[in-house]
Amino acid sequence: MQKVNSAGVVQWTTNGVLICNAANKQKKPVISSDPMGGAIIAWEDKRGGTEDIYAQRVSSIGTVLWTLNGNVVSNAFNIQKSPDITEGNNGKTLVVWEDSRTVATEDIYLQVIDSSGVMLGAVNGIAVSTATDVQKKPFVFRSGVTDWITVWQDDRNKTVTGNTDLYAQGLNPTIVPVLPIELVSFEANINEDRVDLRWITASEINNDFFTIERSTDAKIWEEVITTNGAGNSNQLLEYFETDYEPIVGISYYRLKQTDFNGEYTYSNIVPVRYEVSTVGGNINLFPSPISVGETLNIEFKDIFESELLVVLRDIKGKEFYSKVIVNIEDGKLIGVPIEKEIPAGIYLITASSENQMYSQKLIIK
Repeated sequence: MQKVNSAGVVQWTTNGVLICNAANKQKKPVISSDPMGGAIIAWEDKRGGTEDIYAQRVSSIGTVLWTLNGNVVSNAFNIQKSPDITEGNNGKTLVVWEDSRTVATEDIYLQVIDSSGVMLGAVNGIAVSTATDVQKKPFVFRSGVTDWITVWQDDRNKTVTGNTDLYAQGLNPTIVPVLPIELVSFEANINEDRVDLRWITASEINNDFFTIERSTDAKIWEEVITTNGAGNSNQLLEYFETDYEPIVGISYYRLKQTDFNGEYTYSNIVPVRYEVSTVGGNINLFPSPISVGETLNIEFKDIFESELLVVLRDIKGKEFYSKVIVNIEDGKLIGVPIEKEIPAGIYLITASSENQMYSQKLIIK
């Protein structure tokens, strides 16, 4: 898998990021964006001998976030194939596929995956259509803020009419469980020798407390910080915490939300790269704050790199600028245009190489 910016420049490792190299064949990948600038990929997988459906999540910087070689979406009896995928609400993803678990015929099944890779529907999926004869080649898309439609080819009437028909099914929000909090964003940003953690909720129901969890591999987690929730709220609330002892190298953060009744949910996973600098290099931004339409100057101070990836992101992780800069040395200046389409707000400029990351906060007026 590879990320390419609007200028056609590849952003990740040369020749792409490995998603899965399990035994036997993996094919027919489909992809959907996630709210943090990354992506969810689903595919057909024959590692078990017959086709199954697997999925993997990749961060905006090309880090694989779920189980090595992917999470099982469905490995029911016989064949599952022809997946399609779309973004759900609250950071979730919907995957549909053609399913032959009943042997005699193909049906349409669906699964809902949360941002940490947990399957929220029934084991091996939710039946969308199990009509007689063959249902195949499903396609799913978002039809509104909280509604989806899946469409497929259907042979239930073929013995009478001789024709293959198209059928569709609407999926309402009940197919994607409602979170006790509506999380607008969760972010973790390097700030010199610490990691700043910030999240925003649009609403909270029965919310007791939040726990910040940290991991070195996105599999085994430790609790770092606990902070009280608002209980019940229907307005935007902003939370700030700081990890003063970050892990050197790549680590991962997630937000755990716990209800008063003990039930809990997880946010998306956010990767960070923290390096202990031996040269004290940094980037300077000017003017800062900056107005839309102006050019931002970035000075590289005491930095010597063959190339750096410079990215401008908002607090939700959405990219507005991305470019590879080569032959970096002390005092080098580059200009980043602040286009009129970029809304006013708080942004983060990062400059990253294979073993170092530099960042500064930017305010656009």
